[in-house]
Amino acid sequence: VAMIHQLQPTCVVNDRAIDFSKHRSYIAGDYVTPERMICDRIEDPHPYVEYCDSIGVKSWGYHNDERFWSAPELVRRLSLYSCQASNYLLNIQPQPDGRIRPECVERLGQMRDWINVNQEAVYDITACPLIPRDPGRESHAAIGFSNRNGNTIYLHLHEWPHSDEVLVRHIGELPKSARLLGSDAKLSAEMHKDGLRVVNLPSLPPSPYVAVVALDYAAAPTLDMPAIEAARQPVVSVPAGETAHLTPELSIRRGRHGVNFSRINRFANGAVTIGQMIRLGCDVKWRLEVAQAGTYTVHADLGTASMQKDALFHVTVAGQTLVGKTVETGWYDRPSRMTLGNVKLPAGVSELVLEIQSMPRNFSDIHGLVLQPV
Repeated sequence: VAMIHQLQPTCVVNDRAIDFSKHRSYIAGDYVTPERMICDRIEDPHPYVEYCDSIGVKSWGYHNDERFWSAPELVRRLSLYSCQASNYLLNIQPQPDGRIRPECVERLGQMRDWINVNQEAVYDITACPLIPRDPGRESHAAIGFSNRNGNTIYLHLHEWPHSDEVLVRHIGELPKSARLLGSDAKLSAEMHKDGLRVVNLPSLPPSPYVAVVALDYAAAPTLDMPAIEAARQPVVSVPAGETAHLTPELSIRRGRHGVNFSRINRFANGAVTIGQMIRLGCDVKWRLEVAQAGTYTVHADLGTASMQKDALFHVTVAGQTLVGKTVETGWYDRPSRMTLGNVKLPAGVSELVLEIQSMPRNFSDIHGLVLQPV
């Protein structure tokens, strides 16, 4: 990389010059290239990101028994990556006679149609941390992502809400107008105690893929960044004298320089794991709310294929470090419980971090950690 930049200073180099399963130096180029990966968030500061993916599920070139991602899934990925202000490098496949496969042509046409309607929410945008939510569900579930261009915030709705309104928390002012791109619906906005609500949505979205609501402000709106960051940090309750389970869904997955390459895997047998940890130095964090100080035995439930065995990792909490080494269990979705040792947890908030120290190729799928009172 240094030689290339010396010979041609304006050359843009990607991040693939070294094996990241062996080296902690995360950035070996000018931008990072997650391959067939869907990072749910990118933290600042971070380098430029270009997601590389293929319309074909199996391969990048020709495969006579290929399967293809659907147009809704491809549009959802395009929407998510635009909400992260990242590039999307999408591969198409030729047939043996050189013509582009009709499945790729069809999906590109469907993506084009969506972009033509929603292009103001795709091009020349910046990332935005706001999350549209569905107030029609008891949990106010997240149903999409957002980005912005100047004083306009775009809510990308990957799911249509159960009622005719969308909730956005942690924003301080009402917009001067609210629009549903591709629709002549007359929306309005109201400020409630739980946040901003966009109301009067039609019963059906204008797009079966991703609908976009534009919030136009006269000046840059005020975002409550401390509250946004706090909402991104789930907390695991550790009741006095009870066993606590640190599940994948309650984890905070991090990667070097803000780009997280791990993901939540869901297997046919019902197992949910943190997987695709292919870069040395990636870590997984849980925030603990400990009711009463005490000593706990730490167990790790790991699913380990042959290529993942003999990886070394540390679990650190409250200034104490436990060391573990992965053991083959048969496959990613078949966990085995490993006892790492005891730690003393103080009352209050603590952070427990699992960090990879070395690995032959990639790390085990993490089914969770368990804190058992002694």
